Amino acid sequence: MAAIEPPKIDPAPTPMIQRRDRNTFSDRLDAVMTWLVNAPQQFYQLARNVWANAVDAFNSANRAEERAAAAAGKAGEASGFAVAASEQAGKAASSANLAAASARDAEASAAAAASGQIIATSTSSVEIGLGDKAFVIPAGKQLLPNIPIMAVSSSDPGKYVVGTVAAYVGPNLTITVTDIRGSGKVASWNISITGPQGRDGRPGDLSGGNLLGALNSKMGVPVPASASPDVWNAGGDILYLTGDADITGFPNAPQPGARRSVMVVGTQKLVNGPTVLVKGGTQTLKTKDEFEIVAETVSTFRITISRADGKATTSQRRLSAFTNMEVIVAGSTTWTAKISGPHRVTLVGPGGSGAVVSTFSGWPAGATGGGAGGLVAKVFDANAGDSFSIVLGSPGAPVSAPRYNNTPILVNGNSGGTSSFIGPGVNLIAYGGKGGLAGVTSTQGSPLTVPVLGAAGGGASGGDIAVQGGTSGAVYATSSGNSMAATGGGSVSWSGAAYSSGSITLDKTVSAGFGATGGAGIGGGSGSITMVGQGNAATGGGGSAGASPSAVSPSTYTAGGLAMPGVVVLSPIALNGAGGVGSNSASVSGGTGAGGGGCIGGDPYVNGAGAGILAGGGGIVVSSSTNAVYGGVAGWGGGSGAAVAYVTAYPVTSQSGGQSFAIIEWGFDGV
Repeated sequence: MAAIEPPKIDPAPTPMIQRRDRNTFSDRLDAVMTWLVNAPQQFYQLARNVWANAVDAFNSANRAEERAAAAAGKAGEASGFAVAASEQAGKAASSANLAAASARDAEASAAAAASGQIIATSTSSVEIGLGDKAFVIPAGKQLLPNIPIMAVSSSDPGKYVVGTVAAYVGPNLTITVTDIRGSGKVASWNISITGPQGRDGRPGDLSGGNLLGALNSKMGVPVPASASPDVWNAGGDILYLTGDADITGFPNAPQPGARRSVMVVGTQKLVNGPTVLVKGGTQTLKTKDEFEIVAETVSTFRITISRADGKATTSQRRLSAFTNMEVIVAGSTTWTAKISGPHRVTLVGPGGSGAVVSTFSGWPAGATGGGAGGLVAKVFDANAGDSFSIVLGSPGAPVSAPRYNNTPILVNGNSGGTSSFIGPGVNLIAYGGKGGLAGVTSTQGSPLTVPVLGAAGGGASGGDIAVQGGTSGAVYATSSGNSMAATGGGSVSWSGAAYSSGSITLDKTVSAGFGATGGAGIGGGSGSITMVGQGNAATGGGGSAGASPSAVSPSTYTAGGLAMPGVVVLSPIALNGAGGVGSNSASVSGGTGAGGGGCIGGDPYVNGAGAGILAGGGGIVVSSSTNAVYGGVAGWGGGSGAAVAYVTAYPVTSQSGGQSFAIIEWGFDGV
């Protein structure tokens, strides 16, 4: 409230009473006494006014202090708001600066995208391929997800990956790759922003279509002949190769399927080898001859030759009939070419011999036949007087097991040796087949359960054709008690396919069972035996045109494989026989190119079935014989059959593997 004006107080009368002045004393005293009547009441009112005003002043002072404190708080709050506003202003300024920098980076990225400018480099080792790929690049790049981006090898620009940014948290960049060129790992990259991927081309743009006009090839610059001439960078797909040289290879092609047409100027020998397949083998070309080279991979090549005189190349004569032939079947010798021109050599390695077992009551046993020798063939040009060294390896020697002496006697077969035909431009090797294996149960009266493996066929190398010989079948299990199993030998891969004799698995839950498989033929293997129940079974030999049937039931003896219909000659040997049938009496031999049949024998039938040329001998098992027992004889190059005998008074013997041989042919079109 506002201060109250003080009440009025009458002033004391004047002049004051003077005692010495008798004339005025009474009047003045009366005046003073009158004033004193009202003066106390006036003094009281004045005191009350002063007190009220003092109280009001005190309260006003307190209120002023409170208001001052409140004002001070408001001032502090205002000061805080001012500081926060100052900070926000600073942040706004920083954001403005960052936005400006982002705008500049975006402008630079747009410019980079437009120009293909490199925005970063990386030394990350990355495998070229599709999917997410991780790179380490400098930090601070403005790379947002889904931006089109490209990484190019700095050392080989033909290698690159293209895709979009999957994630970037400097310095780690992940690119989702959707397109590539090249292969392998790259550890030095140039990275740039790209434009978005264009639309797919019309169907057929890359997968093929029809030309609307001539497709004209370009003539390249001449290339000097050398051991490895660069025909890929001559500037055209037709070129001259000039000079004399033995060509053993070529630089890497731009891509598989690349091809060049090459015209020869000079004398150039195209050497057949592991990376250069010359059709017909090594060839010598003269001026005006031509050849086409096609890259099967970037580092392996196939060459087809065209002679200037129009004559067929050696490769084109490979399957044609030659007019002269010589068969070499014994030991080592030197052969001399009688004329100049194309020759063909077929070399077959020797076969392995089968294994044998002599056993007795309660000792189940198994034996496998021998593997066949490898085959290699080559057509080549020879000059009259050229000398060639021929070595024919020895066949696997026969093995024999004497009569048992209270314990089974097992003897593994022997492997064949190595054969070769070596001379100018020719180095043919044919390895012998492996010997068969023998096995017996570890516990009398229990079935044989550890497999007795078959013998592998021999390999071959150095020819236009080189194939491994056929293997012999395995014995996987026998019955308990009195049980025996023997497999036939493998055949030579004359048709290019390796055929094996059948394997044997007898029923382990029964107390007896015998099994024998035939030898393989050149047209098919012999059937296998998978016995269910107690009893015996034998399969026929493979034929020259098909396999023999398998056996699954006791007392089954299958037919031999099919023969070639009519009289068919696979030059230079007629191979048209049927396989011998499976038998439980006298064994049945196979015809030419066919395996001998399997045999469950007994006196007087104790000889396994022989095979025709190139085929495997039949396996044989014999019970209670009083005669010597023999496995089946192998044809040339084939494996001989295994033999297992039970309670025999005489040895059990396998035959030798088939002998190695070489066939040399020459003369074509009267040459």
